[in-house]
Amino acid sequence: MKKTRKLLPLILCFLTFNAWPLDLNKHDKHYSVRYSYTGKKIDYKSVCSNYTKGSTEYRGCRGQAQGYFKDQCTDYRKRYRMASSSSKKDVAKKRDMYCLAKSQFNPLR
Repeated sequence: MKKTRKLLPLILCFLTFNAWPLDLNKHDKHYSVRYSYTGKKIDYKSVCSNYTKGSTEYRGCRGQAQGYFKDQCTDYRKRYRMASSSSKKDVAKKRDMYCLAKSQFNPLR
């Protein structure tokens, strides 16, 4: 019997963050954070790929993304505790994905 691999769909996310301005006399910088994930794993190389790697915008975007992953981990932990038994599985997937990113994502890479 031949084994077949189930391919999971690649999902893209688009977010916008307010960043702290480097120069307080200028307006806040808005970063459009894009990333993709498959199953419960974010593709860290895809985070902020909409900016030129190494640019100020890229670095700022990745710093904001790191905070976003941390906030989402905290939020999904709370949601999991309050979720009904029928929705716990779906909430757990997101919680696991963001909490893994919180601990593994390095904005400097």
